[in-house]
Amino acid sequence: MTREFAITAPSPTLSLGADGRGEVAFTVTNVTGLAMRAVARFLPEPPLKPEWLSVRGADHRDMPPGATDDFTVDLQVPPGAPPGPYTFRMVVNPRFGPDGPQA
Repeated sequence: MTREFAITAPSPTLSLGADGRGEVAFTVTNVTGLAMRAVARFLPEPPLKPEWLSVRGADHRDMPPGATDDFTVDLQVPPGAPPGPYTFRMVVNPRFGPDGPQA
């Protein structure tokens, strides 16, 4: 399977503040020779709920070949949520225009 995007994070963990908020930035690189739209989505593991996660700004970015962009993810765990580790993955899928990828 060909990968269109390389994704890295500066840290595999993040700490939440007393208010239950935290953030982590993922660096996304278009590793193809084509212009693509990068669309971020989350794969949370229970008990983490998808609605606790959001991408700051747009969850999609138009990326020329070789471009790199930071996707900052905000996490808001509500009061009363059970303590413990929460795990999620961010995946980035390509979206093409009506004419397909742009060279």
